[in-house]
Amino acid sequence: HQEPCTKSPAPRALHQEPCAKSKAGLQRTLDVHQITHNFVRPHWTTGKVPAVALGIIEGALCLEDLLTMRLV
Repeated sequence: HQEPCTKSPAPRALHQEPCAKSKAGLQRTLDVHQITHNFVRPHWTTGKVPAVALGIIEGALCLEDLLTMRLV
């Protein structure tokens, strides 16, 4: 029979790195998330990418295309 574990779990780090160190960095992260949601990932109920369903683009983008796209 096994002895019960008496060790306490390792303490969690009190300081965790933020996702973004500035408002601009946070906004960039949110923008990428929103664009991925609307132009890359299919909606779970319709199975279509929202931008394609609305006729904004003809076909879904891949993540690589999204991240290498040049802004105009």
